[in-house]
Amino acid sequence: MTGKSTRERVDALVREALANDASLRIAFLLRSLVPLDRLRSLARRLGVSVKGYRIERAPAVKLAPLLAELESDALAEVCEELLRSFETTPPAGEPIESDSVPGAVHELAIRAAKDAREKLERGESNLAKLRERVDQLQNEVRLEREARTRAGSEIRSLRAELREARSKQPPQIADLEQRQHDLERDLEALGESEAGLRRLLALRETRLRVAEQQIRELEELLPKGRRRKRKPLEPEATEPPRLRVPYFADSFYRSLNDKERQSVERAMRAVWVYCTEGPAYPGLEVKQIEGQDLWSLRASLKLRVYFRVRDDGDIDVLELSDREDQHTALRRWKER
Repeated sequence: MTGKSTRERVDALVREALANDASLRIAFLLRSLVPLDRLRSLARRLGVSVKGYRIERAPAVKLAPLLAELESDALAEVCEELLRSFETTPPAGEPIESDSVPGAVHELAIRAAKDAREKLERGESNLAKLRERVDQLQNEVRLEREARTRAGSEIRSLRAELREARSKQPPQIADLEQRQHDLERDLEALGESEAGLRRLLALRETRLRVAEQQIRELEELLPKGRRRKRKPLEPEATEPPRLRVPYFADSFYRSLNDKERQSVERAMRAVWVYCTEGPAYPGLEVKQIEGQDLWSLRASLKLRVYFRVRDDGDIDVLELSDREDQHTALRRWKER
């Protein structure tokens, strides 16, 4: 590293030490501290040859590893040359910002720790913002669910009014049907909005996990004595788990006749996990069939359980079918 200032050499030493658990290799010290002409002279004297280079043209990055791998007396001579480089006074005019290399290394280590702390504080600030945004999205999802529940209640009420109106006041039927149609359309829009919020919430939670990982990596860069203790997070209020009750239709039992016992066990296990843990359980694939009120639950690679969700959250389990027969099953349930 001839031609570089003491500060640049120290920076390189610090980077190498941090990258190798506070250890500095002899090859790196030779390349960093011994002038190139002295490395070439030492290699010529010890009979070292560099593949693809003549000694007078060989770069330090090629010479240093070969010199560091020499045996016994030759290695001792290399170390003596390295010690002489430690004792050599830098050329006049070369910038020196500390009294010794160890002092400069200590100073740069403090500066690196300070930079790591600043990055850690910025990461914690970003993490707090992400958590706040996640809480906001969860609140929006809850409001969307409440609005959807209210819309469903109004639809049921309107259907009851419609039945009553058909028997008593026929002229009001058209208005009630229009209102029912509008509310069903609003309910569909609310469902799409809720799905969008769920996707956005999943994205925010992914970013939150990435930010937490970055925080942990930055904390590992700080010395243990300089790490700041985190304030314990307040326990989040959790709602008691709700158990969904499955109602198995006769068609479901008929669909089990040609299925193997292992397939039936997987289907029952998938229904049980859905009813106890909910659709967000990791590894549980649940999706709504587009254009219908049917839902699909993955029981295995080739089997799907089809069900409908009741107004109170319980489910009607309709059929266990092969994935290849999905279109036939959907057409059959659409006609009912």
